[in-house]
Amino acid sequence: MKKFSLFLIILVAAIVTLGACSKGNGGSKKPAGNSKYKTITSDEAAKMMHSDSGVVILDVRTEEEFETGYIEGAILLPHTEIKNKAEVVLPDKDAVILIYCRSGNRSATAAQALVNMGYTNIYDFGGIIDWPGAKSITAEQAAKMMALDSDVMILDVRTLEEFEESHIRDAILLPHTEIKNEAETILPNKDAIILIYCKAGIRSAAAAKELTEMGYSNVYDFGGIVDWEGEFVE
Repeated sequence: MKKFSLFLIILVAAIVTLGACSKGNGGSKKPAGNSKYKTITSDEAAKMMHSDSGVVILDVRTEEEFETGYIEGAILLPHTEIKNKAEVVLPDKDAVILIYCRSGNRSATAAQALVNMGYTNIYDFGGIIDWPGAKSITAEQAAKMMALDSDVMILDVRTLEEFEESHIRDAILLPHTEIKNEAETILPNKDAIILIYCKAGIRSAAAAKELTEMGYSNVYDFGGIVDWEGEFVE
């Protein structure tokens, strides 16, 4: 009888101990974090950019690639530098971050690296080669493109008065207010390379956006004539 009582005491003590351990372990568990990034199309990324001006657009190509043309508003952070520089360049780990590279390989690698570092709203939209919007370049980059390809179209979207006062040689005038009605007549080839400028960069950005929405596929905005160092016609 004594042995049986002793066995019961030991059994009860073991059950109580296991219960306490189970509760302790349950209390220390944390829900699994978001360990995945989302893959979206370029069109979906463009819609997110237009609907939310606070999104971060991250270009993970090289500096040399970035300088040949990038999506307006993009921040450069080469994928090879993410581990060392991400927390400085991207301090808000809950910000919505839209990532691209050239064709989609590096953007996927960068997206996973950022998720592993604790970033919670990462979207990979692949390569700039699929981007439906206009690309931003500098006046210097535009000049190089003109020198390399005589078929590029140079589009001045200022007013007639501004154009007559001074314009870049070989430029075609199409005021930004007339794009909707006149673009398909003046610019019949929607696959042509079109380099756009205005006075300071505001109207050129609006014009570039409108042309891409009309189906033009190779639109480059190089900002304002104030930054142009090439030849003028006066």
